[in-house]
Amino acid sequence: MERSTFFSKGVTKAVKQSISEAVEELIQELIEERKVYNKEEAAEFCRLKVSALERYAFRNHEIAYSKAGKSAVFLRQDLLKFLEKRRIPSIYDEGV
Repeated sequence: MERSTFFSKGVTKAVKQSISEAVEELIQELIEERKVYNKEEAAEFCRLKVSALERYAFRNHEIAYSKAGKSAVFLRQDLLKFLEKRRIPSIYDEGV
């Protein structure tokens, strides 16, 4: 059986599209699983300006950070902790 009769052009395009979408999804998951951020990336993750992130981290000590040489790096878990502390509960949360 010839290959061209087994796979029509439409099926091949559909398979390529499906594979492409799956790869793009995996790439996004890997990016989201990243655990270490520089100042700019951490600010973007928290939806803050870099100057605000620096204030919360370096002056107020509200965000934990590590020094990597001369640069500060932020762990994802520390950024999530900071955001959780600043969370305003809804009326539907337990204990409110």
